[in-house]
Amino acid sequence: MLALVAANVADHAELERRLEGVDDPVRRLALIEDSAEASRQWSRVDQGERLIELGLALEANHRIDDAYAAYDEAVTLLRAEPKPVPALVAALLERSYVSYLRTNDARVYCPDREEAVRIARTIGDAEALANALVKHA
Repeated sequence: MLALVAANVADHAELERRLEGVDDPVRRLALIEDSAEASRQWSRVDQGERLIELGLALEANHRIDDAYAAYDEAVTLLRAEPKPVPALVAALLERSYVSYLRTNDARVYCPDREEAVRIARTIGDAEALANALVKHA
């Protein structure tokens, strides 16, 4: 039944609305995964935000390597935007966190955090900058 509900998701905002109140990590993941086909028609930013949601859901289901792949795909996708967007900052920070979990090596996870701070300063989004600075500290 989740597949039928998610298959017609028009954009990331609608996916977010459908995820409200879904606390079970397995159900959240299924709903996000089921939106994959529909998301191909979304804007690049919406696709990137969906991939971040997917990564978070994969983390909640203890699938760390798959979460890294989702964040990595989001970073690649969002870097293709003509101008940096807050979602790129979020994707870099989430990828950095998973890199930290996987390696505990600052040489591996800190470059994403440094890039996130640089981008957040460029775009002038206060929330993105605050998140980037806190995670870089």
